Amino acid sequence: MTRTKRALRLIGSALFLTLLLFGSYAEPLMAQGSGTISGTVVASDGPILPGVTIEVRNVATGTRRLVVTNRSGAFTITGLPPGTYA
Repeated sequence: MTRTKRALRLIGSALFLTLLLFGSYAEPLMAQGSGTISGTVVASDGPILPGVTIEVRNVATGTRRLVVTNRSGAFTITGLPPGTYA
């Protein structure tokens, strides 16, 4: 095998291994984009509570998001960056 062919084969193998390793890490990294918090608000004696304002706050950044429960007492907050919320 000539020197050039060996060099091309080595480069091709290195590229293949790089893509293989990157591909195995790409999915977990992309999965960390955003999250959702959802639930239903009910009174302690059972009835649902529509029109209640729900606030979540990112503990690290202080960013707040507000939503209001619907007629069924349900709420959903989407697009939340990873973090701890209170």
